[in-house]
Amino acid sequence: MTREKKIDIVMEYISEHAGTIPGYLWDDYREAVDMAFYKIERAGQAEKRTPDGGNRPGFQ
Repeated sequence: MTREKKIDIVMEYISEHAGTIPGYLWDDYREAVDMAFYKIERAGQAEKRTPDGGNRPGFQ
């Protein structure tokens, strides 16, 4: 599944469960969701680079 499709699903979920997102905020919400996925992907890549699977002392 593409990142764009995941973002669409999250935006749909937010709209259904948190109430209607005003049109003027839609792009801001979408950007926040996109950045969250970016951070998740980066964290996953960092875990792959550490020999202990990302469980570095002080970084729990």
